[in-house]
Amino acid sequence: MRQEPDPVPVPADAQLSPPPFAPAAGSKWPFPPFRTWPAPVQVGAVAVGLPALVYLYKCTMLVLFQHEILYMRRWPPGARSRPLPVPPKSLAVWDVHLPRLPSRKLPALHASTPRRVVVYLQGNGGNIAHRFDKFDRLLTAAGRDETAILAAGYRGYGLSRGRPGEKGIVDDAARFLELARRSRGEAAGVRWSRATEHGADFEEESDLCAPPPAMQDTASTARTVIAYGHSLGGAVAVALATRPGYPPYAADLVVVENTFTSARDMVKALYPSQSPFHYLGVFLRSKWDSVDAVRAHQSCPPGIALVASTADEIVPPRMMTALHAAMVAQWGDDRVQWFAVEGGSHNAAFERPGWTAVWREIVRWAEMERASRSAQGGEGGDTLCVSESKVK
Repeated sequence: MRQEPDPVPVPADAQLSPPPFAPAAGSKWPFPPFRTWPAPVQVGAVAVGLPALVYLYKCTMLVLFQHEILYMRRWPPGARSRPLPVPPKSLAVWDVHLPRLPSRKLPALHASTPRRVVVYLQGNGGNIAHRFDKFDRLLTAAGRDETAILAAGYRGYGLSRGRPGEKGIVDDAARFLELARRSRGEAAGVRWSRATEHGADFEEESDLCAPPPAMQDTASTARTVIAYGHSLGGAVAVALATRPGYPPYAADLVVVENTFTSARDMVKALYPSQSPFHYLGVFLRSKWDSVDAVRAHQSCPPGIALVASTADEIVPPRMMTALHAAMVAQWGDDRVQWFAVEGGSHNAAFERPGWTAVWREIVRWAEMERASRSAQGGEGGDTLCVSESKVK
């Protein structure tokens, strides 16, 4: 049998050298100081750790300030501080302030005069005054002498107070949609002020002026109301049409232009799958999931017109296609119509000739919907909408 050699005795006063990467004496940190690391390890740690820290910082900022990114109410500069600019001579514009909560006001613009009202729900950027050119084209397309526009100003946009959020924006849009249905006597607490060449100030204006003719004497049962949402406003319009307990025919027709299927899908579209930011959608506080809202809504909604630009450079066109498919599967072809604007971009579809023709068709459809419900003697009920695909 092999005999082990006797261990070498160690003097009691001998100093033992610490092993590599050992923590300093008395330190609670389990790792040694960075300066004691070998040079190759230091370089590798910086090369990996610095990008990781930058990524974590950016992710944290995106999550914390997501509403500042989603609701770009401060862009362009001055959108939250400047008073209403001088409207074009072709538009007769009123400021409308709705009482909502104590010390808060909801501004809107009311353009033109007559028997049908288009409630405009804007996208996520700027304020309602930045849409004057679009309103002018819309009045031309829909009939300037017969159409009024009530452009809703969400909380936190323009000179309105509060902070935007999904539920709050939908609540605000519902208030303006209800206003479009009311006659003068029913619009208690609503303040109107005429916009002039001197402009107007949402915060300081206190003169009470008479509402424009379109909002005075026309009975609510005779007024055709169209809810028109663009981009984010399209998601607002879908949320209104599918809102549980909301009157199914608060609007005679809902127009959805260049919107997205959900905010989470937009995050994935903006950031490719190779990007780590592609997966930040799970942290969104404002979901704006239109497809899920459609699939969960069993009642028959008002007619819905989907207006899609073929050259949309911001929202992938496939999202409008997916939303259309979900609506047809849920409610049937007779409640949903598709309108394509050839060559239209995301924000400037109204500049294309096809957009005017589309809106003439939409107005004709809205008048038919209104006449049909009037002939039935009411606003419609909470009826079940059955599509042919479901029957089969």
